Amino acid sequence: MRIKSWIHQLVGAPLAFLLAAGSAGCLITGYGLPIDGLWKLFLWCALAAVVSAAALRFRNGGRIIAGVAGVVVAVILVGFRPYVWKQIQTLCYLLTSHYHDVYNWPVLGTPDAESVSVPLILWAALVAVAVNWHICRRKHIVLALIPAVIPAALCLVTADIVPHTAYLYLLLLGLAVLLITDWTRKKQPAQGMKLLLWSVLPVALCLALVFVCNPKGEYTNRVGKFQKEAVEWYEKAQNVVDAVISGTPIDDTGIKRRNLRTVGERSKSARSVMFVTSPVDGILYLRERDYDVYTGLGWESTTQRKEEFTAGTSPEGKLTIVTYGVKSVLYTPYYADEGLIFTGGAVDNEENLQKYSYDLTQTLSQKTDFPNIRYKNLPAETKAWAKSLVRQLTVGAKTDRERMQKIQNFVRNAAAYDAETSKMNAEYSDFAQWFLEESETGHCVHYATAATVLLRAAGIPARYVEGYIVDCKAGEGVAVTKQEAHAWVEYYDWVTLAWYVLEVTPTYPEAERPEILPGKPLGDGSKPEEWEETPELPTEEEPVDKEPIINIPLPPTTETEETVTPDTPAVDTPPQTPQSEPKETPRWIKIALYCLAGVAFIVLQGYGRIRYKRKRWNSGPPNVRAVRRWRQTRSMAKLLKQTYPEELNDLAQKAVFSQHQIQPEELEKYNDYRATLILLIAEKPWYQKPVFLFLLAIR
Repeated sequence: MRIKSWIHQLVGAPLAFLLAAGSAGCLITGYGLPIDGLWKLFLWCALAAVVSAAALRFRNGGRIIAGVAGVVVAVILVGFRPYVWKQIQTLCYLLTSHYHDVYNWPVLGTPDAESVSVPLILWAALVAVAVNWHICRRKHIVLALIPAVIPAALCLVTADIVPHTAYLYLLLLGLAVLLITDWTRKKQPAQGMKLLLWSVLPVALCLALVFVCNPKGEYTNRVGKFQKEAVEWYEKAQNVVDAVISGTPIDDTGIKRRNLRTVGERSKSARSVMFVTSPVDGILYLRERDYDVYTGLGWESTTQRKEEFTAGTSPEGKLTIVTYGVKSVLYTPYYADEGLIFTGGAVDNEENLQKYSYDLTQTLSQKTDFPNIRYKNLPAETKAWAKSLVRQLTVGAKTDRERMQKIQNFVRNAAAYDAETSKMNAEYSDFAQWFLEESETGHCVHYATAATVLLRAAGIPARYVEGYIVDCKAGEGVAVTKQEAHAWVEYYDWVTLAWYVLEVTPTYPEAERPEILPGKPLGDGSKPEEWEETPELPTEEEPVDKEPIINIPLPPTTETEETVTPDTPAVDTPPQTPQSEPKETPRWIKIALYCLAGVAFIVLQGYGRIRYKRKRWNSGPPNVRAVRRWRQTRSMAKLLKQTYPEELNDLAQKAVFSQHQIQPEELEKYNDYRATLILLIAEKPWYQKPVFLFLLAIR
């Protein structure tokens, strides 16, 4: 037999071995997988490449490969099932452990086996067969690319190190040769195989030059940006799942906007976000982002604003944060021993860090710039009711700090804490007003929003902040989950010229104010001119002309009150018309809709398949058309349990193996037999006809 007839096999086998060995080697070295010996893996790669290439030389090569694969699977199931299954579980455990460390995804399997050689050999054999199938049978290149690239892709997005250079080189060489010659091998098979042979050496030299010019250390762990996007996508997907489970609307407005209309029950997800090691005991606030614009129905963060957050001195130790996956922002503590530049209310993770640290301090050492006027802005409707309420709350308060404490006490006692608080009523247009007037419960988002609004109405710079609150033990690592997500208020003190945390959620202890080092430049409490536009609030002697809009028990106005307001008599409130709850769709209607959707899908796919079969029935040259009609009618006869006519079998063999040109009258025989089968379907019971029509697509 001439060598020319075996050219596809002679070229495909080495290339299949190249890609199979490179793909498996990347997986082994990237994850540090334990195997019995590389020589065994390479031997099986070579055997799979040669056998699959030789089998595909024959017409029934696909069946030969399937038979061999079936025998291998049967031997494994009969004689080595526990042994192989244990190795598969160990491989799953080792791979998913990396995903857990990076993305906090669940760990699968158990680490019981000492080696994972068998599943890796099976995977390498699959790669070899796929490459040979692409080359020898001229199938689409995707068939070879997907199994070969998956191991390297898994390594690059999870491992801290890249695979060994040699295996990565082999894999890239094989992929480059396949991609460069793909078009020519499709259009001109003979010329394409020559091009493939001649391209190996120059591609190998060029690729070697690229590797020499870019040493391994230069491209290690360059997937931070991809990890950041993957983490954001995963978190959005988790939010969608949580919203569907809880029945709340999906908020797809992004991380720089908080839609308060969708705020309802707190998520019950216990998914870990980061791992924190603090040098000191106590409550630690980790700031994620602040929001400066209140719209009544949400918070927005102005992306153009930049500011330097207060730095501290006398560090008490190093705070270390390790996030699960690369986040878009860096979580920042109060306070770091360095100035931090905030852009749009957060510190952008421009270097794609997953592990970072701060020198933690509890003292202030430098003043910050005066806050922008935006931190007192409120919508006109919000300002009207908020100022009226604040006038009564702050009677007798002469300083901003006294006003702040009265507002803090009022908000902490305005409602009972409940993580399962329902969403805001649709008839309200202001979230803070609804919480203070209508809702009897709330959680951190409700309290922080209401306090920020009232502080601004009192002329105190304030902003809404989201992040995490952690109860730390010195030197001990703490896993921070979604359950530690929190919202609080930052207010600006004109005396110390710095931003402070204000805790208004009743179940959380009040945040401590950091110390002030002596001799540092401080303010005298005066405000810039733009802040003086806020009119002075009435003192105890000034009458209040206007009644507050919100009828809520107010705290006593005695000046001796500092932190906790005692019980006060209830204020009579006019009876309110009960609001009708939205009616839930009956379950039987949902089931009916699902059934209708399922029936519609079955009908549409049935008609689509019928149309596709009709198109193939009448397309192509006469001999091709005869073979297609033979396949369709034979399948119909088999389903109807009819004996297929030998005459039609002979006609199909004549169309394939002879030089005979099929004539129209011969093709008409398939039409006649098909019409006979359709008549048999028409005689079936009524409940069987839809099965043949829509599920089996026979018409």
